[in-house]
Amino acid sequence: MTTPPASAVSARRTSVGQAIDRAQAWLESHRAALLPDAIVFWRLAADVMRRRTGAARRRPQGSWSSLATCGFRLSPDYLTVARRMTALLPRLPLAPIRVEWQGDVRPASSGLVRHGTWRDPDHHGKWNGPARHDTWSDPARHGTRNDPVRRGRNEHVRRHGHRPPASAADGQLAASIAVDVRLINRALAEAASGVLSSRTERWCRAPGSSTGYALSHKLLALALRAAARGDAGLHRRDAPIARQVLAELYGELGVAYVDLTAQRLACLALAGCPSGILRPGLRWLTRRQRRAGDWDYFETEANAYETVERVHAGRSPLLRPPLWSRRRDPLLHASAIDLAHRGHATAVAACALACAGGIRRSRG
Repeated sequence: MTTPPASAVSARRTSVGQAIDRAQAWLESHRAALLPDAIVFWRLAADVMRRRTGAARRRPQGSWSSLATCGFRLSPDYLTVARRMTALLPRLPLAPIRVEWQGDVRPASSGLVRHGTWRDPDHHGKWNGPARHDTWSDPARHGTRNDPVRRGRNEHVRRHGHRPPASAADGQLAASIAVDVRLINRALAEAASGVLSSRTERWCRAPGSSTGYALSHKLLALALRAAARGDAGLHRRDAPIARQVLAELYGELGVAYVDLTAQRLACLALAGCPSGILRPGLRWLTRRQRRAGDWDYFETEANAYETVERVHAGRSPLLRPPLWSRRRDPLLHASAIDLAHRGHATAVAACALACAGGIRRSRG
C-alpha cells in the first residue's frame, strides 16, 4: 500500500475538520428539530473531537429529551436506546480489531449494482479497499446519479423489453431500506445494556440475512454490546458482519441513500474499522456536504415536499406513515419532517467523520 505524502494527509484532516465544524454549526442552529438518535450521534461527534483535539465543540445544551420531541410520537424502545447509548459515549469508538479486512467479501443482494473502478487520488489511482478481487466505482464521478428505482426499471426494460410492475421496480431500493423497527430497537436496547438474548444474538450474527439499514444496525448493536461490557474492541466472531457492511458500503457508494452511506461509515468506525480503509468513503461523504453544512438524506437532493412524499410512499426508514405530529400547519409539518431527515443524516455524517477522519491533537 502506497503511503500518501504528509501534505496530503494534513490537507485531508483539515478538510474533514472544516466539514465537521460546518455540520456542528448547522446542528446547533436546528437543534430543536433533531430526533433523539441524531442528538446522540451529534454528542458523540463532539466528544470524539474534544478527546482527539482538545478543543471544545458545539453540542446540545440541556437534556436531549426536552429537545427531541419534534411533534412526533416516539416509541418507548426508541427512547430507551437513545438514553442507554448516551451513557456509552465515553467508551466509543471501539479500538481497532486485528482481522483480515481484505477478505473476498461480496455485498449482500440488495439489488444495487456496482460497476467500473474506484480511483483513490491519494494512492495514485490504486484501490486499497476491503476486497482484493472487486473494484468499485463512485457513480457521482461518472455522471450516473440515477434513482435506484429508475436504475432497476431501466435494467428490467433492457432485459425483458417492457416496464416492470411497480412492486418489481421498487424491489431494489426496498431491499436496502427495509427495516423491522421493533426488532432493531429491541436489539439495540439489549445491546446497550451489555446482554443480548440468544434470539437477538442469532439475528445479529446471521450472515446474509440482512442488507442495508438492517445490516448496519446489526453492526451497531454488536458494537454497543462490546462497549457496554467494557470490551476494548469488537469480538472476532462479529467481524464477518463488519466486513459485510464494508462490502456494501463500497458496492453501493453513490447509489444508496446518503444517510445510509453515512450510517455505514459511522457504524464501521464505531466498531473499530481502520480509518485508512474508510478513507475513500469519507472523501465521498465530505464532497456531498451542502454549503449550509448539512447533508441530504436521500440519494438525491429533495425539498421538504418531496421528502414528505417519499415518507408517505414508504421510502424513508426514519419516519413511517401515519405521521403523528402536533403541527397543524402543512408548511410547518413538511418543514419538521424535512429537518428531521436532514438532521439525522448530518449528525450521523459528522459522527462518521469525527470517528474515522484521522483527526489528532496538534503537536504545536
